[in-house]
Amino acid sequence: MITCDVFGAYTIPKSVFIDYLNDEYVSSMRKYFANIIGFYRDNVIKNLDKVLAATKGNIEIIAPAHGAVIKGSLVNKAIDLYREFALKTPVDRKVMVVYSSMYGFVDGIMSHVTHVLSDWGFNVGIYKFTDKERASIGDLIGEVNNALGIVLGVSTYDTEPFPLMDYVINLLIKKLRGGGKPVLLIADYGWGDVVLRHVKTRLEKAGFTVIDAISVNGILTKEDLDKIDIALQSFKQALTQ
Repeated sequence: MITCDVFGAYTIPKSVFIDYLNDEYVSSMRKYFANIIGFYRDNVIKNLDKVLAATKGNIEIIAPAHGAVIKGSLVNKAIDLYREFALKTPVDRKVMVVYSSMYGFVDGIMSHVTHVLSDWGFNVGIYKFTDKERASIGDLIGEVNNALGIVLGVSTYDTEPFPLMDYVINLLIKKLRGGGKPVLLIADYGWGDVVLRHVKTRLEKAGFTVIDAISVNGILTKEDLDKIDIALQSFKQALTQ
């Protein structure tokens, strides 16, 4: 079966054929799926079912245009993985914490959030877009595809989300539309509390489930922290249902 982008991977294998689908290679496949063909995930499932029906499941080789050729007993495993990718099935109790921070305020908030989630036993992936760090957006899209949920921390730039974070949110909406993936949204502002409402509306229109949305005015206060802790409890409940 020659599949072009489908079953592709972001990697250059040592040989044309591989006899393994280890964590590293699966991560590379997931990243390729989410970034390149995630928008068409419904078509992938529909047409995969057509091919399986036509071949009665007797597929010996999968030859994508990118990555290695998959054969033998790995074919069925690869097909199962692609269903997992397309359906955004959560794996490994993974929660993504994604945020922008211009002056360190959101950084402090997300440090607390990450600590709480880790203490609860979640596998937390952190992606920062700050004045000191620029996370890989491609890696983020790949990981969040099969995450249980997402915490978004958004700093305010004038009356809009910080531009790089705005770009990240747009990509998340495009690549992960639908499915109701739980989101906890926290925004930090200086002059005007307008960003939270705009981002929340965009996410909900795209099919995400916003569990809670909290605004913080500048430096985190004890009252803010209490609100965030209550929101985290609701978020935890949504992740474990």
